[in-house]
Amino acid sequence: MQVRVESVRVFCGLLQVILVTHYIWKGNTCWQITSHRGITQEQFAKWNPKIGLQCDGLWAETYACVGVLEDAPTPDPTPDPTTPSNGIETPQPTQPNMVSNCDQFHWISKGNTCGQITSYNQISQQDLATWNPQIGEQCTGLWADAYACVGVIGDAPTPDKTAPSNGIETPQPTQPGMVSNCKLFHWISKGNTCGQITWYNQISQQDLATWNPQIGEQCTGLWADAYACVGV
Repeated sequence: MQVRVESVRVFCGLLQVILVTHYIWKGNTCWQITSHRGITQEQFAKWNPKIGLQCDGLWAETYACVGVLEDAPTPDPTPDPTTPSNGIETPQPTQPNMVSNCDQFHWISKGNTCGQITSYNQISQQDLATWNPQIGEQCTGLWADAYACVGVIGDAPTPDKTAPSNGIETPQPTQPGMVSNCKLFHWISKGNTCGQITWYNQISQQDLATWNPQIGEQCTGLWADAYACVGV
């Protein structure tokens, strides 16, 4: 899940206070946000009255309040992570029949694909299917709103990366025509916009277009399910 966190002075509920904000991407749910930030749904609704306890007022592409610095939130005891025999806390919920020796997890949002997950975590589809049997090698059993295992104890998967002349490993796939001297990369999910990418990485649209010529200054050539260069 992509997160942008800042301390700013804005209206949180009815009072103007110092707070911690969370950028809401398309497809995010209240459960994801509260679980990730360790707050309760009641606190989330209190600080964001228009969202409500039933989460029927959540807006994408905007900020939500997830913490009032003068009022430290009490972590939500549910859902509790489990601690299996391997000593690694396992977040809940998970993909059905996930292996018990998992030590790396990836939250699956609605619309995510196996290609995105394997590329982002630099693992193979076979790894993903082995550690999450329900998903399968054809990715027909992927559950949204649940964690998938993307790494197990003692495993050192071989990343599928290229090493260009600048010595920086480049994850694959990338935007067509991306510059060869890129040092920073951003995974483009379906629904992402150039505005989100430039704001999140604190770069200009001209920078994005220069480093990724296919995208263009009007953002007409942005490819989803691929990396974009956001720093050279």
